[in-house]
Amino acid sequence: MLSVSLLLIAVHHPELVSDEDATNDAQIAIEQMETIFDHDGLSNENTASYQGLYVRLLKDLCELAGVSSRHAHAAQSFRQRYELASMAYQRLLLPDGHVPPLGDGGMGMEPRLTPAHGKFLSPPNGLYIHNTSDSYISVVCGARSSVHKQMDDTSIMMWTAGRLLVLDAGVQNYDAANIQAARIRTQPGHSGLFFPKFDDQPLKFFNSGGDNGGRRVDASMTINQDGPEDHILCEYTLNQHRALREIHTASPNAATITDQAWSPDGAPAVARFLLDGSLRLTSAIGQLEGSDGAVWVRLSFSASTKCEITSGLISWSLSERRQCWVIEIPVPAGGRRNKIMIETGSEASPNAAPA
Repeated sequence: MLSVSLLLIAVHHPELVSDEDATNDAQIAIEQMETIFDHDGLSNENTASYQGLYVRLLKDLCELAGVSSRHAHAAQSFRQRYELASMAYQRLLLPDGHVPPLGDGGMGMEPRLTPAHGKFLSPPNGLYIHNTSDSYISVVCGARSSVHKQMDDTSIMMWTAGRLLVLDAGVQNYDAANIQAARIRTQPGHSGLFFPKFDDQPLKFFNSGGDNGGRRVDASMTINQDGPEDHILCEYTLNQHRALREIHTASPNAATITDQAWSPDGAPAVARFLLDGSLRLTSAIGQLEGSDGAVWVRLSFSASTKCEITSGLISWSLSERRQCWVIEIPVPAGGRRNKIMIETGSEASPNAAPA
């Protein structure tokens, strides 16, 4: 934004800016873009809505360079970065054009750009997306920076037929003293593999205290596409606690998840899923389903496993909070594998006994 302001001054008040300063200002803007964006076109803000903000700023830079002879030398660089960032942003969008609540932002309609269907893989940014005309899945684990980075490592989100069914809680506000707002941005606000002993920790606990001043959480993502299914390996360590999540998926409507956890004190982990709060939950042995007659989501797990059902809050805009279901499936410490199948759909699905 500062770069746009400097370039605007050179355009509208040329008497205040020398040609040399105008050239230097444009070069500063180019260097800032090289820091913010990577070769995938993603910004280092870890947030879909902020990606949209940067795309709009880049468009402004392109327009300024197009009308100002003093910045013409930077026009090509601005245009290339804009096109790359725009395509990345379009790949983040939900199939109906909404901005997903990925990262430190809410959900709203994107009025200018349309979604780009297909797969978007960016392990350096800890991001996997598979997007079709009627379904969407995202997986998050890792980041290039801690800027606006929530504690969302290993989390998934699933959208089907116009509805987010497996949720990211978004952001209520940035007030660290607001306990509920803080929980939405940390472990309790995400559908991932977590150690409940850290549920009450504030966001700064996860994003500071690491080596060389980095994140306390060391997270990474590896993606293998050799077979018919994509194999996504998500891993993080936190204070000698280790979480490993393997996801196999061939379509955005289904994923097989295998979770493992290790902790120095034997503390258990949970596979946590936030589901649309308007769904009616039903259960059977080794299965839990949420449906409202139009869409459904189903979790399948070991018959010997008992899941816990509670409620939580999501916030996809600063003025709105709504209830969601919170499903927790225990993952024992010690590395024992815990397998879960998750599916979504829009056709009728038979219900089991009420949960």
